Amino acid sequence: MQKVTLEQIEAIDKAMLVPTDICKYLGCSAYTINIATRNGKNPFPFPVIRLGTRVKIPKIPFIKAMRGENLKVEISNDHEDPHSEP
Repeated sequence: MQKVTLEQIEAIDKAMLVPTDICKYLGCSAYTINIATRNGKNPFPFPVIRLGTRVKIPKIPFIKAMRGENLKVEISNDHEDPHSEP
């Protein structure tokens, strides 16, 4: 199995990837990705969208996850509530 680089995945000209686009980078088969995401489960650190039997992976979140960037949005409450009493 020939390894694929993250740069090669970045160069793919589509916003949504499929398991065959990323499996060589992850070192597994596309079938493994499909099986792992059955029944609404997602064991991966990136979002996976299942449409029936099809699996789609948003490219930007996948790349960010592979770089170790935080995908979760932090919600801060350090602002003042304009409706609260002084």
